[in-house]
Amino acid sequence: MTTLYLRPCEREMLENLPEDLTSRYTQEAEEGAQYESYRELIVRMRLVASDAHPEVRELVLTILEVLQRGKELDPHILSAVPHESLPVVYFGMGALGLSALIETVLPSVRTQSELDGVAGLTKIRHLLLEANSSVPA
Repeated sequence: MTTLYLRPCEREMLENLPEDLTSRYTQEAEEGAQYESYRELIVRMRLVASDAHPEVRELVLTILEVLQRGKELDPHILSAVPHESLPVVYFGMGALGLSALIETVLPSVRTQSELDGVAGLTKIRHLLLEANSSVPA
C-alpha cells in the first residue's frame, strides 16, 4: 500500500474523492510543523535559479516572480521541469510550496496515477519537514 502523509485539510479533501480511488492508500497524519519562512523560500529559490541549475533557471525565476506578486501558481507549470531536476525544484519550493501544490491538485484527482503523484508529493513534503526540523534554529 502507498502512504499519504496528510494535514487535516488535505484529509478532508481526500474524503471527497471516490472510495474506489482511495481505498488502496494508507493515511498518516502529517505532524511536521517546521515550515520555511517566505524569506527562506526566496533564498532557496534564488539558489535553485543560480547558474548551478541552468535547466530550471527560467522556470524558477518565473515562479519567483509569480509568488512575489502574490499571484496563484498554476500547478501545471511543473510539467516543464525535466524529471531529473524535480528534486532541486522541490527543495526550492520547500514544504510550504509543496503543501500549496498538494492543496491545489488534490481536489481534482480523478485517476490512480494522479493520486500516486499526490502521494509522492506528500512523501517529499514529509521528508523536507523532517530535514527542516533537524536544522538548529
